[in-house]
Amino acid sequence: MGWFQGNVKIIACEDERSVKLYKAAVAQVGEVYAGAKLVAVDWSLVPSRPRARIWVPATFKEPERILKMLQRCNPGLPTSDWKVAKVETTQGPTNQAVLVLNKESLAPIEAAKGELNFGFSSVTIKAYKSDAAAAALPVVNPDVQDVVAEIEAPDDELEPDQEGFSSETELMLDFESMCRERVSDDSDADITVVENLEDGPNDPSNKSPPL
Repeated sequence: MGWFQGNVKIIACEDERSVKLYKAAVAQVGEVYAGAKLVAVDWSLVPSRPRARIWVPATFKEPERILKMLQRCNPGLPTSDWKVAKVETTQGPTNQAVLVLNKESLAPIEAAKGELNFGFSSVTIKAYKSDAAAAALPVVNPDVQDVVAEIEAPDDELEPDQEGFSSETELMLDFESMCRERVSDDSDADITVVENLEDGPNDPSNKSPPL
């Protein structure tokens, strides 16, 4: 259900009965204002645009500048309605940006193996696999597409089907897991060193066998 043009409000219901009651309540609201055609639909029927991650030089921090460079250097791509949703600055040589693409650009990006021109060099772009798969499916209900023209889901909101790509939450969990494993390995190494030191040079087990 969208209260603002281009956005949706996601509601989670506890059971099927709640879903039916909610849809019936929304249907009785009517037009809140002229042209406000509200409707509650299942998530699978909501049309959405594919998203992708791209790594650009660290000197590019402004979304408008990144988008303009992509459009100028890749005239063969349908980038007129692309948007840079977010730019994540880092201390390294590259920044990571989240793009909102269109379905028409997925095939050319795949054909180029994710390499796009960017100034005098190239950059790597990776579409979210679940978004790309959803974009390849036909629209189930055309009426719904008229109500919600496009949806640009925030990057931290996960689609129900998360298989095939790593979200920010999953990446953070993997990173924390790696850190815990590293700490565990370091702890084991420290314990081993301490135990060897406690044995001491006078420990008979540390002496070389007699010749």
